[in-house]
Amino acid sequence: MATQNWHSNSVHGRDRDVGPAGPRSRPEAFPARAIPLAAALVAVALTGSAAAHEPQDAGFENSYEAIVAAAANEPALHFCQTFSREEWDGFIAGFEKMFPDIAKIETSECNGTSPRERVIVEWQAGRYDVDLMNIGSDFMERMDEQDIGAVPDWSVFDGTPLQISPIDIAFNGRVVGVGSSTNAIVYNPQFISREDVPKSFKECADPKYKGQFMVDIRPGTRFALMPHFLGDEGTAEWARGIAANEPLWARSSAPMTVALLQGERPFICGVQVHGPLRGFVKAAPGGKWSDDSPLEFVVPTDHTNSPGYVSPVIAKYPNAPNTALLLVAYAASNPEAIDAVNPGYGSPSVKGSWKAQYFENAGIEPNWPPEGAWAVAEYAERAANIILEAWGHPKAVVKRN
Repeated sequence: MATQNWHSNSVHGRDRDVGPAGPRSRPEAFPARAIPLAAALVAVALTGSAAAHEPQDAGFENSYEAIVAAAANEPALHFCQTFSREEWDGFIAGFEKMFPDIAKIETSECNGTSPRERVIVEWQAGRYDVDLMNIGSDFMERMDEQDIGAVPDWSVFDGTPLQISPIDIAFNGRVVGVGSSTNAIVYNPQFISREDVPKSFKECADPKYKGQFMVDIRPGTRFALMPHFLGDEGTAEWARGIAANEPLWARSSAPMTVALLQGERPFICGVQVHGPLRGFVKAAPGGKWSDDSPLEFVVPTDHTNSPGYVSPVIAKYPNAPNTALLLVAYAASNPEAIDAVNPGYGSPSVKGSWKAQYFENAGIEPNWPPEGAWAVAEYAERAANIILEAWGHPKAVVKRN
């Protein structure tokens, strides 16, 4: 399977009984925090880091059938994850139905930097109480450079029900993106007709829309690919046009959606499509919102799609290696996984997902950077610098209290 790689100094692991730190035993009851951060730091200092990129023996089986069979005999996998309890219940239900013989998965909260840093320190110290961790984009390159986490051969799932799209694989397979983030133009049909709504972000700068819309003061991810479509100077000119249209400056999808419902402005130029689906509107089959939705959306032709709403990494020597493989592959390939959390989080690369149908209905292909989907972070930084300079770094009027 072809993957999108930023580095090539990684290897694939196979069958194992013990790791470099000896047998991996797990306490019967997983504690809230297995090892204090300070103690883990001392352990790293004594044992050294795992950045040598030596071949690993992670215990991954080499066929789908063998992986499923091995997973049924493994201890419970522990996943440091970022879902709410309600989201997790929806996410895991399909997995448990598909693999009923696998031990019930244990979870802990991994929101923010501190829990992830703690797990990284534990892994570097040879402590593998956590088998799987969701990371953010700010951790990816560092973990690859320091060889933190396993690098499975995801092609083992090719031709199986859990085949992963190459779009969703990065760093030679160390990171797998589950779902995506996509920005749309969302409008209130009580105040503007679909015919009058702009069909691209570029059109939002048309003077006829002066005073008609809201825009988030964090433009990077929302308009990441504008430099690709317009060039740097074209993006700056576009951004000046947006500012000249006197938008209602805002921050975060929830307060923007509330303001839209209240008629503060007729539409939002650039909001994550999953935002309104958090309690404001309901998804309908076929990549649509329900007919009774008070809001509607347009898929802009110059949208940005970002991979990896969730980006799990497997420990280098996990206690439940094959369960980890199955869970990640299931999440990245099965539309029921992320769609059960929020259909707006789904990946267009997963056939049958709400997000795939969202694009199909619009007749628009998902936009990715020419260098590959995972290069979007670099585009977002570039776009943010250009746009914010043109905007003059505005303050949000509509925001969370």
